[in-house]
Formats: sequence, structure tokens, C-alpha cells
Amino acid sequence: MTLADTTKRYLAQRHIDYELVHHPHTGPSHETARAAHVPDDQIAKAVVVRDEQGDLPVVSRPATG
Repeated sequence: MTLADTTKRYLAQRHIDYELVHHPHTGPSHETARAAHVPDDQIAKAVVVRDEQGDLPVVSRPATG
């Protein structure tokens, strides 16, 4: 199972609405927002962090200022 599948399943199990927006490969979240034509405060990136207890999905949003 890919990370994308794991994230989709996690969100579906918790009835969390989301929208996928396809865009070219980018680095920081603000570049992703620009490439996807989405305001900075409307984008989030899912990552997985790992510690001694296992994996944990985390969704991050860029700071707005």
C-alpha cells in the first residue's frame, strides 16, 4: 500500500473531506500552493513520521503571516 493509499484510508475512516489537486513536483508548501493555483492558507501536505511506537500520519499547513 502506498503512502497516498494509507492517507486516503485514514481520512475516509474519519469521514474527513478533502480534495486532491494535481500539480507538478514542488518543494516547500508555498511552491505547491502556487503550482496548484491554491491560496497558501488552503493547502496541506500529508507526511508520515516514525518513532519507537510506529508510524503516525501528520498533515501540515504552511504558516501564514
